[in-house]
Amino acid sequence: MNSLTDTLSPLLATIARREAVLFRDIGWILLAFSLFAFAQKLVVVPDRIERYTPLVTLHGAVMLGWLGLFTLQAELQAHGRMGWHKTLGIFSTLLVGVAVWTGFIVSREFSGEADMIEVFLANLVHLSGLAIFWAAGVVAAIRHRIDIHRRMMLLAALAILSPPISRVTQTLGLPNGMAAGLHLGLVLALPAIYDLATRGRLHRATLAAFTVIFVLSGLAAAAGVIPPLNAAVSAYLGLS
Repeated sequence: MNSLTDTLSPLLATIARREAVLFRDIGWILLAFSLFAFAQKLVVVPDRIERYTPLVTLHGAVMLGWLGLFTLQAELQAHGRMGWHKTLGIFSTLLVGVAVWTGFIVSREFSGEADMIEVFLANLVHLSGLAIFWAAGVVAAIRHRIDIHRRMMLLAALAILSPPISRVTQTLGLPNGMAAGLHLGLVLALPAIYDLATRGRLHRATLAAFTVIFVLSGLAAAAGVIPPLNAAVSAYLGLS
């Protein structure tokens, strides 16, 4: 038994280190992409600034703040600074709470003004994904399941990448539905690539998360096409 433990310990340590480093690199890439996406949109279409009300600005700042915290946490974890990692993790509760609250209000107001129920439903999926995966990540951390914690936090970060992706597709003049397809593809592909690169197989937590994503997407699709559900959501948004 001791020989088996001695054999597995270096292997598990290597896997954990590989996961931590790749997790950190992904965090920096996602943060850099988001900052670039919003910056280039403001440069190319400066009149967009007029729509940045205080609530929209707060929402954007909090979302970027959480993504920045996600990246910082990944950096601390990669360097073994777990004390700071746990301390700063407390701030994620505030950031996620405000992000979901402001995101819901902003989405509801914009969808009502634009008469676009599909935007509200899509954003509802994204915000739900952020809340669900973040909560699952916190529970996993409490249970000392760092492997699950990382994957849930990665999915929480990916859940809120729709706005920066849409900024890029809008600037490039791509079809409106392109951003949604690219976002879904990224949400499914990146966790799978992370698993295959670090473990050579899909983690069970990743597969469970994919099920949640498809359930949320299915519910949103149903609300968009089933007349009674569509009518209820439309009435809530004040649509004709």
